[in-house]
Amino acid sequence: MIAFSVVIPVYNKQAFIQRTLESVLEQTHPTFELLLVNDGSTDGSLYVIEPFLTDARVKLINQENRGASAARNTGIAQASKPYIALLDADDIWYPEHLETLASSITAFPEESVFANNSYLQEGSNKRQRNYSVAIPNHKTKLDFFEASCIDSIINSSTIAIKKELLQTVGGFDESLSRTEDTDLWIRLGAKSSVVFDPAYTACVIRDKKGLSQQRGTEVKTLDFDKFAALEAENPGAKKFLDLNRYSLALEAKLQGDSKTARSLSEKITLSNLNSRQRKLLGRSAWELKILYKIKGIAARLGIGLSAYK
Repeated sequence: MIAFSVVIPVYNKQAFIQRTLESVLEQTHPTFELLLVNDGSTDGSLYVIEPFLTDARVKLINQENRGASAARNTGIAQASKPYIALLDADDIWYPEHLETLASSITAFPEESVFANNSYLQEGSNKRQRNYSVAIPNHKTKLDFFEASCIDSIINSSTIAIKKELLQTVGGFDESLSRTEDTDLWIRLGAKSSVVFDPAYTACVIRDKKGLSQQRGTEVKTLDFDKFAALEAENPGAKKFLDLNRYSLALEAKLQGDSKTARSLSEKITLSNLNSRQRKLLGRSAWELKILYKIKGIAARLGIGLSAYK
């Protein structure tokens, strides 16, 4: 039977970790180990975790605070199963999540990257994902870059990866304090298709209380230069990376960092953006702040306003 090593990094998730662990232990697929990597938590996370350690499948690994990437890499290094299933400590799986991934592996044994569909919950609003390709109602192989220009078809609570491929691409980049997930997805997408199942088997929860706390003052994001060769030979990857440049440029502009915003904008091939994105890229910081306030109000009313659609 297909076996998974489930890796969960834990940093100050006292309010969320119990429901996350319960969702793993309720899986219908029985063959897995659960590696909890405590990344120097200072709250009551360990107190909540302790009762779960009576289950022989659950292992706790403690380390000094080094960030989510380092915690995931620690778990991956100690994993004993051939497939790594990632889960964030404030998200939940539905009972058939691992079973669905296992059926994908059985159907496509030559592939290395697998993902299921997921809901995104922000506050009380739970929505379905929007992808940049039509998703059939059955398992299918997708190009990561082509399919992920709106929402990503993989994320850190829905993906399962053959450990051998993770070792080949180098795991998570521990030097990044943000966008470390995207950095790995790019490297995986350059090597492999994604076997995607449209079944909704997970819920990714974005809650202000659950957001990872920023460690330190320096924020390091995607190093676009290291993907220069990939962009040059893969138009889909170039578009995907330009959309990430666009997103980070808007964020820099909102934060008053006009130098970074300009540097990112200058490297974007404008034809890779839609008309709304091109207009937003040309807006001033104060105009963007007003538009983002409007978007926030709309989201609270259940109205989705996105430049990616």
